Amino acid sequence: MKANEKRIQEMDNEMKNLENYIKEMKDYLKKMKKFQKTFQKLEKYYWEDWMEDEENWKDLQYGILSEDWLYNLFFEKQEIEKEILKFLVAKM
Repeated sequence: MKANEKRIQEMDNEMKNLENYIKEMKDYLKKMKKFQKTFQKLEKYYWEDWMEDEENWKDLQYGILSEDWLYNLFFEKQEIEKEILKFLVAKM
């Protein structure tokens, strides 16, 4: 009888862990949607205005004006999204 109770307690804890994980996933999805807008804004800037700003304001010390920082962030975001997608597809 005690072995069954131990199993029940373990499964109850696992269920609570899953409940917390689902909440975290929902929160993360909200963050992803929010930051997609930020990404789109930065991407538009990168392709439309960045070169002009970089050429005309070289003396300013802003990370956004560095040659590779923003581009590398775009690449890193894309790689992480690919890994997430691979994980999700494998789950299907």
